[in-house]
Amino acid sequence: MATAGGGGKSLDLPVVDLASSDLGSAAEFIRKACVEYGFFYVVNHGVEEGLLEKVFAESRKFFEQPMEEKMALKRNSSHLGYTPCGADKLDASSKFKGDLNENFCVRPIGVEGSQNDANQWPSIERFPCWKETIKLYHATAKATGKRILCLIALSEVNESDDGNYGTSAHSDFGILTLLATDGTPGLQICREKDKHPQLWEDVHHIDGSTLHRVVAVGKERYSVAFFLDPDPDLVVQCLESCCSEECPPSQSVNTDAGRGRQQAASRGGGGRPEMAAGAGNRLDLPVVDLASPDLGAAAESVRKACVESGFFYVVNHGLEEGLLEKVFEESRRFFELPMEEKMALLRNSNHRGYTPPYAEKLDPSSKFEGDLKESFYIGAIGDESLQDDANQYPSEEHLPSWKETFKLCHATALDTSKRILSLIALSLDLEAEFFENIGAFSCPSAALRLLHYPGEVDDSDDGNYGASAHSDYGMITLLATDGTPGLQICREKDRHPQLWEDVHHIDGSTVHRVVAVGKERYSVAFFLDPNPDLVVKCLESCCSEICPPRFPPVKSARGGGGDAGEQQPEMAACAGNRLDLPVVELASPDLGAAAESVRKACVESGFFYVVNHGVEEGLLEKVFVESRRFFELPMEEKMALLRNSNHRGYTPPYAEKLDPSSKFEGDLKESFYIGPIGDEGLHNDANQWPSEVHLPSWKDTIKMYHATALATGKRILSLIALSLNLNTEFFENIGAFICPSAFLRLLHYPAEVDKSDDGNYGASAHSDYGMITLLATDGTPGLQICREKDRHPQLWEDVHHIDGALIVNIGDLLERSTVHRVVAVGKERYSVAFFLDPNPDLVVRCLESCSSETCPPSKPLSWPEPRLLCFDTWQSSSKNVNLQILFPKHAEEQLYMFKQGIYTSSVTV
Repeated sequence: MATAGGGGKSLDLPVVDLASSDLGSAAEFIRKACVEYGFFYVVNHGVEEGLLEKVFAESRKFFEQPMEEKMALKRNSSHLGYTPCGADKLDASSKFKGDLNENFCVRPIGVEGSQNDANQWPSIERFPCWKETIKLYHATAKATGKRILCLIALSEVNESDDGNYGTSAHSDFGILTLLATDGTPGLQICREKDKHPQLWEDVHHIDGSTLHRVVAVGKERYSVAFFLDPDPDLVVQCLESCCSEECPPSQSVNTDAGRGRQQAASRGGGGRPEMAAGAGNRLDLPVVDLASPDLGAAAESVRKACVESGFFYVVNHGLEEGLLEKVFEESRRFFELPMEEKMALLRNSNHRGYTPPYAEKLDPSSKFEGDLKESFYIGAIGDESLQDDANQYPSEEHLPSWKETFKLCHATALDTSKRILSLIALSLDLEAEFFENIGAFSCPSAALRLLHYPGEVDDSDDGNYGASAHSDYGMITLLATDGTPGLQICREKDRHPQLWEDVHHIDGSTVHRVVAVGKERYSVAFFLDPNPDLVVKCLESCCSEICPPRFPPVKSARGGGGDAGEQQPEMAACAGNRLDLPVVELASPDLGAAAESVRKACVESGFFYVVNHGVEEGLLEKVFVESRRFFELPMEEKMALLRNSNHRGYTPPYAEKLDPSSKFEGDLKESFYIGPIGDEGLHNDANQWPSEVHLPSWKDTIKMYHATALATGKRILSLIALSLNLNTEFFENIGAFICPSAFLRLLHYPAEVDKSDDGNYGASAHSDYGMITLLATDGTPGLQICREKDRHPQLWEDVHHIDGALIVNIGDLLERSTVHRVVAVGKERYSVAFFLDPNPDLVVRCLESCSSETCPPSKPLSWPEPRLLCFDTWQSSSKNVNLQILFPKHAEEQLYMFKQGIYTSSVTV
């Protein structure tokens, strides 16, 4: 559940004194509170403390009754009386059956014998004080509410089980609500209900009219809510002081005869009138006029849009309104055909034709079988008599105008796209005809896609998307919509939680999705890519010495339609929101500069790349081949090499859980450990090896890589020593690596996972416990780091593969370890990790260069008891070594314990 990002701090709301003689000041306080929060506190409100105590006492007595006695006063047709847990669901989108709260509703209290008095009361015999207490509180709260409304009038403001909520997200229907609580936390408000993701903040003791909910806090909770609304037949319209010519009043509404209709709506039975005139937090995108004579200004608008959001609108684009109307009409006619007729045009091997609902899943991480949409692809249109025209068209008997309408739309959209690309070329300091001149569109990949999103969806699809999160593969996309909302974009796709913003009517190349909005939706997307055989490389105007091209030239071919889950080359020269880590040149003659790069990386992220590291490309290729061969063996053969007591050998999936807080049984990965390699005939060599009959080259390849990685690791540690103002030979001189704990771990992450593992990680969140780790990957993404592990919510950033580079991270022993994980990406993944730690009997203390009088090292520590996978006491057989703790945060000595040469964790004073 997302709560406030303020580190547990309480939300500071204004406090309004209802007894203040300065009504103007009090009204201004209320105005500010209504604008900024929609919540505020009131004091000196006239409700005596003794009365509140009585109300809570009587409330508690009622709710502590047996269920059958409470149900005897079950809520009647006037919505008065008792409502049990689960009977209300205030947020219709909640996946749960109902909210956790139980409540008792008492309406306006008048003459009890009158026909319109439908209140129910507990037995006076059991609750002699109940009725009088509630009636007194009702009258007092009503008077208090009227005093607050006087100040609101002066202010000229008008308002419009695990993971389940006590009261799910909602706003109150009427004018204002007074809430008294028993002091138990749980109330949260969301000040920007149209912002995605929503930011929920904790409130202590009172309520208002902003979107809010009550979270379960593991403790019984009581509250008393008083709802004050105007007369049921009152017509509500915008106040003159709240509207103008620029901001005209919205449609007048009735306040509704009784709260019953609103309560029914809150349980999913329908909508309710919107009373606020505000537009919400809609995303404002640039509008580019394609007919503008000022091409420079238009190009600058395009450049700004591409950098900031990747989306913009175009007007005067050449697609006539009449043509668009025909396109949507023909699209609707096709999708209204019986399924068997649509399936007769099922998408062929060239990706032309019909795709039914659930057949495509753009976001591989989605827990659903597939997206809700259905679609129809029309590819490049040429001479239909030619063999290479693979387009399919509906029967002219049923849809006589269909083919000609879409051929015209395709041709017009292609022309419009080329005009947009001329502006993109100008925005990159190129000639407007650049793409034409290089022949990018002599035979372009231009596809038209008709899309239909359903209106109603059943409960099993609650939370599913019309089109799940994705970015478009090619150059640009033109999107025409029927005006139905649903399109959202995420400008920072590596941010967690992601922030999704609503877009009205157009599309681009940022991560985006279409949400179900309970209404049928149609759109038409046109994708323009260059010739399939065009070689794409970074433009000279987009790179320099300090910003060299990131990727080698690639073919632009879409590879059969560009469906989600295919490996697609990265064509953009822009960096996007990827994490930029330093690249350290191990062969550099400037050791000082390299050491400074290492120091900066260790302080800022704990991760960096190394190139020219001495591990030949051919050796790395062999290691991955041998690793793949091992993991492809039958499980019984791998299990014959199950990890032994010395932690050498095979670890199956789910046998390890790096994050103890994970709800899953274990991580998805499987692995194989190879420890220090010495004389195999010695008694202390505990490594296990696959049969040479099945894997003849396995052992020699792994031994060669182990030795090479060890040499590379020592070179990196010499730079780390330099970065700490020590000699490059410091670690060697103190004997830290006479007999190092050097472990090689082969890792395999599965491609597909079943529904029960939805949300599980290949390797859950952890930090490495030793000195440094060298990681080689096969290029498949998935590795993420969190630089601020104590931040909530945590921000996870992708670490990308760079050909020829190894990824290096520092561990707990060097203090600045960084939490990282591997996420499932819907594709098989292999990696090879090499962990380099010092001798098991080494004494670790704070380095002199890392401490001072103002930041002294702490005293040695001792473990309360030995633990598996932990180091034992720190008695050295050779030297006491000042090793530790790189760039210490607290300059506190940390104790590490050994057992069987494996590190686990640290203890900090």
